[in-house]
Amino acid sequence: MIELTLKNIADWQLNPTDESFPSINGSKIVAGIPSLQRGAVWEAQQIEMLWDSIFRGFPFGSIVLAKKIEGQRNKSSQVTGSANENVEYHLLDGQQRCNAIAWGFANPWRDTNVSSDQILWLDLSPENRLTKTSKKFLFRVTTKAHPWGFQADEQSTKLTVQQIRESMKSDKRPETKAHLPYDAGCPVPLCYLLEYYQDDAIAFSSMLEKMKDDGCPIPQFSDDFVIEENILAGLKIASEARVNYLLAPDLTDGEGIDAIEQIFIRLNRQGTPLDQEELAYSMIKAYWPAIEQKLSALTLKHTTDARLVYMLIRAKRSKDGKLAGELGVDQIRLILKGQHKNIEATVIPSYFENKEDKSIDSLLSWIDANLVYSDKRPYGMPKYLRSSIAWTSKQVFTWWLVLAETGIKLDEEQAKRIIWLSLAVHWFGEDKEACVNLLLSETKESIDNLVNFDFRNFNKEPKKRLIRLPLSPDQFDAAIKLSDTTSDDHFKQWTSFWQGIVKLDKGGNKNAEDAMVEEGLFFEKLKDLREMLVYSQRSYIEDSFEDFDPSNKLMWKGYNRPWDYDHILPSNALNAQGKSGDAGEYHEVCKVWQNSIGNLIAVDFSLNREWQDKTSASEKYGADNKKDLCGLDHF
Repeated sequence: MIELTLKNIADWQLNPTDESFPSINGSKIVAGIPSLQRGAVWEAQQIEMLWDSIFRGFPFGSIVLAKKIEGQRNKSSQVTGSANENVEYHLLDGQQRCNAIAWGFANPWRDTNVSSDQILWLDLSPENRLTKTSKKFLFRVTTKAHPWGFQADEQSTKLTVQQIRESMKSDKRPETKAHLPYDAGCPVPLCYLLEYYQDDAIAFSSMLEKMKDDGCPIPQFSDDFVIEENILAGLKIASEARVNYLLAPDLTDGEGIDAIEQIFIRLNRQGTPLDQEELAYSMIKAYWPAIEQKLSALTLKHTTDARLVYMLIRAKRSKDGKLAGELGVDQIRLILKGQHKNIEATVIPSYFENKEDKSIDSLLSWIDANLVYSDKRPYGMPKYLRSSIAWTSKQVFTWWLVLAETGIKLDEEQAKRIIWLSLAVHWFGEDKEACVNLLLSETKESIDNLVNFDFRNFNKEPKKRLIRLPLSPDQFDAAIKLSDTTSDDHFKQWTSFWQGIVKLDKGGNKNAEDAMVEEGLFFEKLKDLREMLVYSQRSYIEDSFEDFDPSNKLMWKGYNRPWDYDHILPSNALNAQGKSGDAGEYHEVCKVWQNSIGNLIAVDFSLNREWQDKTSASEKYGADNKKDLCGLDHF
């Protein structure tokens, strides 16, 4: 069997016209990714661990190729952003490993077609950073979302806020190409080490000179620095590594795309699991490969293609004031093959078969034009919340798509009401499906029915609570006994939100069970609801983070957002921590509020870094700063 070098695999994306590729029966082994493949899902820890395995000579599996599949388009490369049109083979299994290998050779400083969204480094002087891991080599991944890198531990976990502050050389969020990974001794991009390794040595001075000429950041090396033998040994193993491949039978003239789809599904069950949506999307792309090109051409991105397709199909099938049930994989396969007896087979093609059709763009445009923040709609949601609803409340987003199908132009009162209802279900819904079905039934005759919709309708049925009913400000104060006449004794005993609700003044007669149902569940959710801060600070969020892409699934790892949640009053003021802390007689109630959203604010990492030495809330978020810097004028 012909074996492939790591560079062969990397060059499928980086240099696909290279004449040195090996051949099978006169056909060069140049592979691309077919449309039916899912997008890249590997994270930093997986990429770092794969390269550690490569440098140690560990086996990391074969890849599976098929002769180029008739009718399948080639996916755009994650590394270069363009599709390779010179492929002779399609990659059915091993996409994530091949991408990780390509990142090791990718040089964004020199090659203008290479993405700088992700960079792979090798630490030449890890010192004691490997003591708590199973790794022998400290590979470091930095990304556009996390340009300072990750911690040097087994799971490549996020850096602490303090570490991020320390890593930043200025108040401006750094670009990936201009920033060294933080938790490393002497990190060098792996692409330079692979390029300058030859004959068991690295031309170190020449490499550093070239890095300088290319504009690549260079760590501080001591005058007597010497590359350790294990690094050289790892580079030698990598240069000599060979990857086995398995060749799937040519079934395109026999069983056709059905067999290819089955091979793909069965192979992927052995790797990173495909969820229901990704599997359905891969099947759809197998039968209609043009769909991926159509979705990639969308001017708006609200979520990943797989989730969007899944919600679009459901919205298209929803009628008579009720969400259609979610389709299983087997049902979708029968629809694609025109064999489903109970579901109209034209549902999916009506959206996706005609690549010139603009219907998807128009639906997403309707959502943004009516519900998303802008200067004309200061009440609208920031894009982060719109995409959060797509990720965690897909029933609500599907409802929007159903409304968008009508093409109705909302007036301000209608738009505000839909935003209000959407966020209430998103944040406080106990049964989101039932809530949305109730809203759909209300809008069956007229959208105006929502304007007077009573929240209590969600909980009409006895013992069936669909939502944690939001409380009005008056109800809020009454529930936790806050008023001008609240006694000192009450505050001194107020050690939690829950106790604030059930610890009644003398003469109170509400029991704990009633309080939990009526108010407690709402409070438990509200006190930690940081997305409410994002909505409250929507003008600041939208104006400050224009480049943030909330549709990217990897952005939803918390630490990949470009803002931090900072305490307005520091711990020594509210929680009596630190040298100047003074507990006082109201210490317990202050502790309760310390980490609630009442004492938090969303703020740019760079501003948080700039202000880290300021302990006074008035210094950081006083009257002069609050409107311009943090959008607090909306509070």
